[in-house]
Amino acid sequence: MKRAISTLLCGWIALECASAGSHNELAAWVKQDCDDYRALVAQTNHARSGHEVAAAMRENVRRQRQTIKTLLKLVRSHPYLRDAAQLGPSEDGQLFWREHHPNGTALPAEIIATKKQLHDCLDAVGPQAQQQMVTVLRKYHEDAEVLSASRSLHEMWAENDRKLLEGLRQR
Repeated sequence: MKRAISTLLCGWIALECASAGSHNELAAWVKQDCDDYRALVAQTNHARSGHEVAAAMRENVRRQRQTIKTLLKLVRSHPYLRDAAQLGPSEDGQLFWREHHPNGTALPAEIIATKKQLHDCLDAVGPQAQQQMVTVLRKYHEDAEVLSASRSLHEMWAENDRKLLEGLRQR
């Protein structure tokens, strides 16, 4: 009896540690994604030319690719994340997921909390900084380098959506 209780207790502790580990990994991913966005806003808002805006956008592409790699590793190592399309894909990717998975399962509390944490972090940049970024982007929207970097950004998001949706489909 003692051995059975001990075995159950060890199993429970292992599950709790794994859950805590995945929560820590998700928290680190949220921080990484949020830091990426903050850097994009800051770099764009400090840009004084189309060249600097394009550089900020290209740097964001590089950082976001790394952030998505991190999220894909999490999805692959933690199967319960495979229904968490709200965490990584663009709005179009999330819409695609909902259309093709209309009977989606209820999200675990950890995913809901992570989603809220991510939104809060992104919103913490503030409307004034976000509006300033929009103003800078509008100012240089016809610049050839900005147009090229913008295409790279859109291509990166399409690639990220594809990779994430493939990873989420693997059940």
